[in-house]
Amino acid sequence: MCPNGIGSDIDEFANEDTKSLDTLDHTIVDGGISIDTCSSEMNWTAKRRLYRRLKKDTSLVGADPVMQGFVSTHSQTTVGRFHSIEVGIAELFELDTTTEAQLSSQLSTIKTKLDAIYAIDSTMAVGGLSTSEEDSLSLLRGGHLSVLDSTMAVNDTLTLSIATELANLTTTTHVLDSLRLLTADQLKTLNTAISTDSVYEANQKMANRIWLEILLNGQDGPDSQQAVYLTDIAAQCLYEGGEAVLQARAMLGTTNSYDDQAICAPPLPFIKSYPEKEGIAFTMYPNPTNGYLIIDLENELDSDGYAVIRNTLGQQLIIQSLDAGNKQVFLVLDDLSAGTFYLTIKSGSQSATKLFSNMK
Repeated sequence: MCPNGIGSDIDEFANEDTKSLDTLDHTIVDGGISIDTCSSEMNWTAKRRLYRRLKKDTSLVGADPVMQGFVSTHSQTTVGRFHSIEVGIAELFELDTTTEAQLSSQLSTIKTKLDAIYAIDSTMAVGGLSTSEEDSLSLLRGGHLSVLDSTMAVNDTLTLSIATELANLTTTTHVLDSLRLLTADQLKTLNTAISTDSVYEANQKMANRIWLEILLNGQDGPDSQQAVYLTDIAAQCLYEGGEAVLQARAMLGTTNSYDDQAICAPPLPFIKSYPEKEGIAFTMYPNPTNGYLIIDLENELDSDGYAVIRNTLGQQLIIQSLDAGNKQVFLVLDDLSAGTFYLTIKSGSQSATKLFSNMK
């Protein structure tokens, strides 16, 4: 399991400006984000997101040799190869350019006429107009309504055609046109040829394969064997399993709820648990914390001891000595990264361990 819980420990992901490149983007390119756990998994996902942005907006690459090198290098790794599959699948569902342009034009006209009618109605509602002015506005309004009616009729026809096509894609009797069949089959072959070395890569390969098989076979959804594979992926921690975890859940289309907090909870093989009634009773706050931690002991320490903080791999990060008689401890966490950690208080033969989160 991945021991950091759900979500991203990297605040910059949530705040990134997709229109420009920042320090985080260059960190991803230059060697990756430094994190204690699930490092390879999260960096792979970060590279996929960055690669996706750079391919979508080539102006971000520009004449930057570093970004050019990143795109060139990863076009041959699972980052770029899975991106090609992703784009290919999306294109199977795109409207032809003519229909898309027609629909856009109709919607623009509808909006313009609705705005014009609203303006006329607002003017007439105010009152104070002469009879001739009211007649002129009514005539103008009628003209707008006429154009609006005809435009909406065309729009309804286009929308119905699109809806029918999309509905057909989810019926077992639908057969993709020859070009789409060929494209989907080619994508499946390309996906099969991708070599994977990790769980998150294997998950993406399997999710792609199943999605393409559903399309090629005209299935309503995954069959029983495909559902077995998807269920396994869907139950994984998002950190470890990558974006395929969410894709698997979507393809299953069930009402299953996934407790990601529990799924991603850290294992505790390296820490012996002591019941508080037999050990040291204490509370700590704030939790989550940000730079410091206050520990209130229920009773004074009988003998000298220490407070130790370990990461979820069991590695000791901070240790502070405690004197007999201590009842409150203040820990400075300036050098502690964001994440989930364990605090152990030990005095003589007694000890107790609790979990806390640090926000950086």
